[in-house]
Amino acid sequence: MKTTLFIWKKWNAWVRGTVKVTAAVALTLLGLSTAGAQSVQPIYSFPQSPAMPFAGLVQGPDGNFYGTTFEGGVNGEGTVFKVMTNGVTTTLYSFSPPIGSAGTYMTNSDGAQPEAGLALGPNGNFYGTTWNGGSNSEGTVFEITTNGALTTLVTFTGTNGAHPEAGLLLGPDGNFYGTTSQGGTNGNGTVFKMTANGGLTQFHSFSALIDDDVSGGVTNSDGAEPYAGLALGTNGNFYGAAISGGLGGSGTLFEVTSNGAWTNLYSFTAENYNDSGVGEPDTNSDGADPTGSLALGPDGNLYGTTHGGGKSGSGTVFKVTPNGVREINTIYTFSAGRLIFGGSSEIYTNSDGALPYAGLTLGTNGNFYGATAAGGRTGNGTVFEITTAGTLTSLVTLTNANGSDPAGTLALGSDGNFYGTTGQGGSGGNGTVFQVMESGAFTTLVNFAENYGAFPDAGLALAPNGNFYGTTYGGGTDDLGTVFEITTNGVLTTLVNFAGTNGAKPEAALIPGPNGNFYGTSYFGGTDNVGTVFEVSTNGALTTLASFGGTNGWEPIGSLALGPNGNFYGTTAAGGENGEGTVFEITTNGILSTLYSFTGGNDGASPQAGLTLGTNGIFYGTCGFGGADEWGTVFEVTTNGVLTPLHSFTDSSDGANPFAALTLGLNGNFYGTTAGDEDTTYGNVFEMTPAGALTNLYSFTDGYDSGSPDAALTLGPDGNFYGTTFANYTGGSSVGGTVFEVASNDTFATLVSFAGANGENSKGSLVLGPDGNFYGTTANGGAENLGVIYRLNLPPEIIQPPASQSAATGAQVTLSVTLFGTAPYSFQWLSNSIPIVGATNSTLAIPDFAAGDAAGYSVMVSNAWGGATSAMASVTTVPAPMISTITVSGGGNVTLNCQGQANVTSRLWATTNLAIQADWTPIFTNSVTSPSGAWQFTDTNGLNQQKYYRISTP
Repeated sequence: MKTTLFIWKKWNAWVRGTVKVTAAVALTLLGLSTAGAQSVQPIYSFPQSPAMPFAGLVQGPDGNFYGTTFEGGVNGEGTVFKVMTNGVTTTLYSFSPPIGSAGTYMTNSDGAQPEAGLALGPNGNFYGTTWNGGSNSEGTVFEITTNGALTTLVTFTGTNGAHPEAGLLLGPDGNFYGTTSQGGTNGNGTVFKMTANGGLTQFHSFSALIDDDVSGGVTNSDGAEPYAGLALGTNGNFYGAAISGGLGGSGTLFEVTSNGAWTNLYSFTAENYNDSGVGEPDTNSDGADPTGSLALGPDGNLYGTTHGGGKSGSGTVFKVTPNGVREINTIYTFSAGRLIFGGSSEIYTNSDGALPYAGLTLGTNGNFYGATAAGGRTGNGTVFEITTAGTLTSLVTLTNANGSDPAGTLALGSDGNFYGTTGQGGSGGNGTVFQVMESGAFTTLVNFAENYGAFPDAGLALAPNGNFYGTTYGGGTDDLGTVFEITTNGVLTTLVNFAGTNGAKPEAALIPGPNGNFYGTSYFGGTDNVGTVFEVSTNGALTTLASFGGTNGWEPIGSLALGPNGNFYGTTAAGGENGEGTVFEITTNGILSTLYSFTGGNDGASPQAGLTLGTNGIFYGTCGFGGADEWGTVFEVTTNGVLTPLHSFTDSSDGANPFAALTLGLNGNFYGTTAGDEDTTYGNVFEMTPAGALTNLYSFTDGYDSGSPDAALTLGPDGNFYGTTFANYTGGSSVGGTVFEVASNDTFATLVSFAGANGENSKGSLVLGPDGNFYGTTANGGAENLGVIYRLNLPPEIIQPPASQSAATGAQVTLSVTLFGTAPYSFQWLSNSIPIVGATNSTLAIPDFAAGDAAGYSVMVSNAWGGATSAMASVTTVPAPMISTITVSGGGNVTLNCQGQANVTSRLWATTNLAIQADWTPIFTNSVTSPSGAWQFTDTNGLNQQKYYRISTP
């Protein structure tokens, strides 16, 4: 038997990759080696609710309805929204704020105040118009996806049209057709065609108006101010209406082909002044001011409404044949009404509705359905059904509580029901979305309130899905607060609107339960209106677990804490046997037990924070008041209600009025804050042992550091504590509060000052998000001063530098760092402080380590807010393993004596044919433990084969 000694450095014998080092490298990292420039970035500013949905809805391919509001949204300039058939509403887009304004007109980037509904395009996106805004303050045409991505396609300039009141119509050729109420050659409006990418062609510019001495109005040949959109006839031509002008000055009907050929169809007759005191003052035979789009009937005729005129002055429903016959057939005239004066408003009432602003919608039964903007018994408008022969049935009389002034055309849903909007009324006063069946059964789906939510006093809670869940103290449909979900990129969904019976005015943050739901408290509401404990699922299903009242406590302000037994523990700020607050336990099925009632003495009074579980299984908490000096206490309480006061604050170096919960540190001690008396003391940060020994870490001055830290501290990944202050009280620079950091060595730093636009008055704790950033809330500030949700942008902090290591020649070496801060980062690796060309990834890999690669390695990391350089890691060379001797026994066994490096893994390989490299087979892997690095392996070679051996790492 022939045995060959064969030693290779490494199994991979191909060319080694090298690390090139040069001193001539230009660094392009932002903020490198600069001090941190922290900031808060609002990801959501609590807006006004969408308000005044003047237009009708359109059903999307997903079965949901989409619409616009004239006002509301983040900037108050209108929204695009989605509403499900169960009433769940999502704001998809809020139009941007004004850049400049002149009277009622404003300029901005994307348009404002959409009055019209949307049109579904062949690509599944929606197309719409805004009445105001755009770079010329004349309105826009836009495209928007179902997830809210908006593209401005056309900015009206005046000459090509201005202020579109109507939406678009998708033609059979894939182009959109529409009207503008103003602009064009004479300023009286236009008709246009637009391609899907925004190419606009003007078909018609309405002619100039002249004063008519006979009618007393202004007239022309073709009409003026087309408020209505276009309708497609069976002949492929488009039909529309103008609300004024024409031969009688009362509006016109017109026809236009897809190539722009124009025909005047009909001019409504002049109106006569009516001074009877009943109804509108102006009457005529055929109606006036057609504001709604025409609708194609089952007989091929077009049907429409006039907002005024007719024999009663309350408007009409008419039929017109699309074959050029210059007359219409009035099939219904709404009855005369009476004006009722109530305070500063007028109510126009009658029996069947009046002043139909919207067009008609054809139902599945061949009848038309529509709405009147006024009239009916309450004067708030009606919903009606009318046959093609003119038989009208009033289905719904609006009451203001369920909506008022419907101006949009009804939408026929795939379920056979009709969906519509009211521009005003509802419980929030800003309009509604409703459903009405052919039978007249009416359901209000959405009440547009003053806002979605307002004043998020509490911090956020992170869910396993990576989204945050929180509460607002105000806002919602009843202005009693909300529960919301928000993504890290700022998409907010309101899950719960508190209504009083199910809770009201929540001040505490939610906490996740073991079942994936969240648990929280509301300050008011419930059976006795003094607070509740509730459970809420991530899809918004809320269950009231308990209502406070009497001796079991009142007004819980703090968050719940999960106990080791699976029950929740919390405090109430008032109530109990002595009226000074309680500690309570509650099970997940709502069994509430009062564990302790505060006396207002040495034990404290009015605990406004939740409890914190210590490592010993005991809860620790604070009272904002009471104690030996009436400035509050720290206490411990067992799960069976045994309470022990640990510290009474004195309003000196130890602080006063601790309103926040304690935070457990890595060392087992607790860290907390006091708010101060706001006169001579402004709060502090302290450390306290479980036995009650308290150390002051920092005292606020009410200067640049602000004051009144009302929220609990948050332990960061770097071992430092992060917190917020509420406000400055004596005129310092940070009147809106701050975000601060207290390092493990007690060093204090103010990171960010709130200044209104980026938030104001933070009362909630920070929470670490799934992306490694801190997120928080402010109770006020933002675009509407209703509070914001923000991300804390921090410069990179290297909390774990690259590790020193030894590597054998040929091994792969990987270096990395652990960071805390705000991504994205830029990286530049260095060898012996010299930048490595191309080494700009988050890790540095040396694929085939050689003796020349031994060096000190570090990395410079930067982001938009600063930079940091890591400590240097020493990478040294480990001698390559070798086969020192080989001994062959008489039975064919081969003993290999190997020499390696202690604690370095080596691997033996064998082959029977050197010519075929693929035949190398690993036969043994060994992690050397001997300090000398020597080890031995015997290969049993019973077949007496010729073998070759080699050794590698690993």
